Parts: sequence; C-alpha cells; structure tokens
Amino acid sequence: MKETLKFFGIIAIMMVIGLSIVACTGQNPFKGTWTGTDPDGDKLSVVIEDSTFSISYPGIPNWIITGTYVYDGNTATFVIPEEGLNGTGVVTRNTMVLTIAGVGAFILSK
Repeated sequence: MKETLKFFGIIAIMMVIGLSIVACTGQNPFKGTWTGTDPDGDKLSVVIEDSTFSISYPGIPNWIITGTYVYDGNTATFVIPEEGLNGTGVVTRNTMVLTIAGVGAFILSK
C-alpha cells in the first residue's frame, strides 16, 4: 500500500512539473508570417514579430503598413497609428481572424 501511494505521489509531482514547464514556455501564437485575404478578397501577407507587425499586398509593390500589438493568450489588440486604426485578432490553431474597425475581417493562415 505504501509503495502504491508513493508511486502515485511521484506521478502527481511529475505531472505538476510537466504542466509548469508547458505553461512557462508561453509561445506567442501570433508571431510568424500569415497569408490570406482582406474584406474585399484581395490577397495579402501579414508578418508579425514580438510586438510589431506589417501588412503588405503581393500585387502592390512597396505598399507596407505597420503597427504594434499586444496579446494575451490567443487574443491580441492591434494598433495602426499612421492610419488611426485598431483591431482585434483571434488565433485558433493555424488560423487568425483579424478584425480592423472600419475596415472589416481579414482571414489569415500560417
């Protein structure tokens, strides 16, 4: 009986340590290159770094818009200061829906 309790105690400790390690990695689900379409159906690319992002259209050379963002879990707030715009992004697996106020929803994938 003591051996069984000791075994389950060790398993419980290992599970807590494992969950702690997973929780501490806290990978940013937004970081990376996303491609998709804008509300008009035009193809675009969004490159997201640690706290900044840029949006470009393959069909429009040298057109890039930049901004900043903060995230908490799988939700982020995006700000495009030069355009006076802001929005919200939500990531589910490899899909992000980026909704910018006054513009619409961008459907993106990694």
